[in-house]
Amino acid sequence: MAKAIHQQYSPGVHKLIQHLGHLDAMVRGEIVAPIHVSVWPTILCQFKCAYCCCRNIPQKEGELGIKEFKSAVDVLAKYGTKALEFSGGGEPLLWKHFNEAVEYVHARGIKLSLITNGVALPAIPKKTLSRFSWIRVSLQSLAHAKSIDFKHIPAGTRFSASYIVPSKKELERIHQLAVFAKETGLIIRVAVQRPSTRAWEKAVEAEVAAHGEPLFFSKKKPGAPLGCYMAWIRAAIDWRGNFLPCPSMQLNHESEGVIPEDFGLCHISGLEKWLTDNRPHDLGYRCKFCNCGKEHNDFVYNLFKGVDDAEFV
Repeated sequence: MAKAIHQQYSPGVHKLIQHLGHLDAMVRGEIVAPIHVSVWPTILCQFKCAYCCCRNIPQKEGELGIKEFKSAVDVLAKYGTKALEFSGGGEPLLWKHFNEAVEYVHARGIKLSLITNGVALPAIPKKTLSRFSWIRVSLQSLAHAKSIDFKHIPAGTRFSASYIVPSKKELERIHQLAVFAKETGLIIRVAVQRPSTRAWEKAVEAEVAAHGEPLFFSKKKPGAPLGCYMAWIRAAIDWRGNFLPCPSMQLNHESEGVIPEDFGLCHISGLEKWLTDNRPHDLGYRCKFCNCGKEHNDFVYNLFKGVDDAEFV
């Protein structure tokens, strides 16, 4: 049962291989958009979380323009993007174009998901929220969890929560959230703040395992990837309109809490040209800990490399 929950609520190769046609197109060098795109439409947020992926970026006013966003969605839909996730960065529900953007994506047949702190959920029409396949609320504490109006999420939209353990002194919050989860049936994904040590990760994993379902630990394979292909698997668009090769660079030791100035592949106004000019290939990034998915990257690396006598399985 625990394995089923983990597989359902976490990304992994078991989900990537559901897109064999896309992977085949990548290897053949066709023009393809990423399967999944994370969109951070604003850097503004009600909180200043210690673990925030963009914790070292100043909160300045400014947000993604709706016109350029729609144009990018048209390109993504044209070249095969299957899903779009609103997240942050900042708090996506604070984006003034949120409702309009959701309807635009939905109308183009792209599946939607949302990662939010949940504070502004009651201000979003239920019709808009019904467009999402799933919603995940990032929790800060037990008090925060109790303040979220989960009942505002429409029936039929899967929802869960996540909690990132920022330090050893806050490890006891896992117990508090475990009690709340068992009382409410809320599934909570627990992870460590990145970057992290393997020892600390194991300690948190053991604590979560001691409580059991509906908590589960978000575990990622450590180490650098053999190759980097995330721009065609799981890319990102930030509030400045930059198309990024992955949504996780700022969680690494190399770029802790910031997005490097040279990390953007292009502005989304030139997204179609970039996809046309850059057929799938190894982008060359070798992060010490591939937060976006070492298993994904290694799997695709081996597809490009090829295997002798592959018929003999």
